[in-house]
Amino acid sequence: MRQEQSAEPLWSVSDEGDSAMLVLRGDWQPGEGQAFPSASAVLKACPSGIKRLDVDAGALESWHGSVLPALLYGLETRLEEKGAALHAGDLDEELQALLDLTRDRIGDARRPLAAPLLERVWEVLLGAGNATYAVGVSVVLYMKGLGRLASGSVGFRARDFLDALTQSGVQALPIITLVSLLVGSILAFVGALQLQDFGAEIYIPEMVGVAVAREMAAMMTAIVMAGRTGAAFAAHLASMEVNEEVDALKTLGVSSYDFLAFPRILALTLMMPLLYLYASAISILGGLIVSMLALGLEPAIYLARTFEKVALYHFYIGLLKSVCFGALIGMVSCHIGLRSGRSAAAVGESATRAVVISIVGIIAVDSVFAIVSTLTGA
Repeated sequence: MRQEQSAEPLWSVSDEGDSAMLVLRGDWQPGEGQAFPSASAVLKACPSGIKRLDVDAGALESWHGSVLPALLYGLETRLEEKGAALHAGDLDEELQALLDLTRDRIGDARRPLAAPLLERVWEVLLGAGNATYAVGVSVVLYMKGLGRLASGSVGFRARDFLDALTQSGVQALPIITLVSLLVGSILAFVGALQLQDFGAEIYIPEMVGVAVAREMAAMMTAIVMAGRTGAAFAAHLASMEVNEEVDALKTLGVSSYDFLAFPRILALTLMMPLLYLYASAISILGGLIVSMLALGLEPAIYLARTFEKVALYHFYIGLLKSVCFGALIGMVSCHIGLRSGRSAAAVGESATRAVVISIVGIIAVDSVFAIVSTLTGA
């Protein structure tokens, strides 16, 4: 028998071959001058080749705090490293529960965060598949909604549609104006820095015009609308989901898609081409301002070269892009909003996901347009 040298020993260890018995007794209350054993001290009192350590807490009078659970967890961990096991079967329920909680929390903290590579790849592929399926479902529902609209059987209120038009159009003009003016100015300024070396500043109007008409006006407008209107649509519908307003519509036999999502998608699809044309004009104006101030180019010459050198088919491509971008933003935002969780955090998460997925989708669709344009020579 080995025993801690103390007036009132709180523990002792008895050898039983390759196993041992830890006896707990007395009062394990933290106090001034009170010394408690560590896991190392207890293991030193055990046989060197121990395979099993039993805990006898029959003589334990009381305990408080985390001292005793920490000791037992430390013993369990150290014994597992040696290939041994700790058996504590007669602990009271409260002590056992605290030991289990300690084991779970520390075990979660020690568990590696990085999943195996194949598992992570599978999760990414599964998420991409679900997103592709969701986009397909949204496109089918939108086409069906357009068919019902053409037949005169609309499922939404005109007031809601007008509100969505206002939110997607007039209210977005200030931010579209600012962004478009800056984009046109930046394009002209960067072009001036490069073309001045060759004395070719006269080509800045068509450079800015083509870049704005084919790419920048449509893409920047779409990104701004995704962050502004798309997030608002997703958050609004998610809030209705949280407040069970969507469930109320379903109970009344009203299609939540036709009543809530379709007018928003349609409004965004219709307003995006108009915003694109407005953004194109403002961006060209921004290029004109920089050309006048930095290069001394006459406004009449700038506008004449823009109208002469920038063909209309560039604007046709931009208009087609803007229609696709508007439908994409609307479908993604409404789909995510109607399928959000039922908590305040879910509303914010829905808005964030709508913006991120919309922007990624905009870039992907623009890449498809670029590939098709290259193959067809447009």
